[in-house]
Amino acid sequence: MFWCGVTFCGFGAGAPVGTIIGALAMVALFVFATIPMKEKRMASRKPGFQDYCDRVPALWPRFRERRS
Repeated sequence: MFWCGVTFCGFGAGAPVGTIIGALAMVALFVFATIPMKEKRMASRKPGFQDYCDRVPALWPRFRERRS
């Protein structure tokens, strides 16, 4: 979200539309490089981390109905 915000601020300051490529590249790096590497490392160090990963999304939250 940070890089998307920086991109929109750049648009407000007159940056070219091609600036969005930088934000998309940063999001792609998080999704395809940083998050998988971090999850692999955490899974090797913390027992039960894989169960946590199965329940909680890595980047964008899922909203569920609360059960009473």
